[in-house]
Amino acid sequence: MSDTTQGGDTAQGGDAIGQGSGAEPGREPARELWADLFVERLSPEVRAGLAPRQLAEIRRVARDVAPGQHRVDLRFNLPFLGPLFGGKGVYGVLLAGTERRGPARRQQDRMMRRRPRSSARQANAQVLAVGFSLMALFFMVLLGLTHAG
Repeated sequence: MSDTTQGGDTAQGGDAIGQGSGAEPGREPARELWADLFVERLSPEVRAGLAPRQLAEIRRVARDVAPGQHRVDLRFNLPFLGPLFGGKGVYGVLLAGTERRGPARRQQDRMMRRRPRSSARQANAQVLAVGFSLMALFFMVLLGLTHAG
């Protein structure tokens, strides 16, 4: 009985999994990799218990939620700040691009990332700190360029 059920799922699921392969036009390799990595995080026992159609659906959802590309995508490590954060590595990310989220998604993101509002004094201190940091970075780059040659 279970062989028949699995056989039926395999035939139907095989088509669904085949659709998820990189051969289909419009599939992005990065999204396929994201789906592969997502499925790899499932425990082997759970993965083995999934029917091919279920696995194909999980992969489809993983592709749909995979992060997209941004026009500006800068990622950098700041190892010299490690001692300030308990010896842990510190990194920075700057992403920029066209807005592709709908109003409902933007509202959802605001709710998930909501922080208590800071006072005007805190906001001014933050702006001052960022400005000072950017100025220091500019001078370090300038100094590095003048001593490079």
